[in-house]
Amino acid sequence: MRNSEFITSSEVCEYCCFSLSVLNRLGDQGILVPARVLPGSGKRLYALEDVKSYMASIRKEPEPPAQGEELMTSGQVCEYCCFSKSVLNRLEDHGLLVPAKVLPGNKKRLYSLADVKSYMDSIKRV
Repeated sequence: MRNSEFITSSEVCEYCCFSLSVLNRLGDQGILVPARVLPGSGKRLYALEDVKSYMASIRKEPEPPAQGEELMTSGQVCEYCCFSKSVLNRLEDHGLLVPAKVLPGNKKRLYSLADVKSYMDSIKRV
């Protein structure tokens, strides 16, 4: 992502790890709206500070891991990071966030809290 005051729709989606349709819904709801729309092309530009502010507003601290463990379920990861399980699956496919443990039998995936926090810190940087 380039270092400037404004970023494009696709850069917002990359930064926030969600699709263009989610960004459009947020715009329709007045939650995350473009700061500028270029005449002619209709290209939408978002204020970088607005995007950072939105992401900070939706961050939640995870529930403490059970029995002092530093592991989170996929549901806890999705809640903490504010994205869907399909986004989590894509991150796994690309090796960006991988389970620390996969339980035998039910194949439940558990993620290291430290890995999740590290990933979230890495996407906060623009």
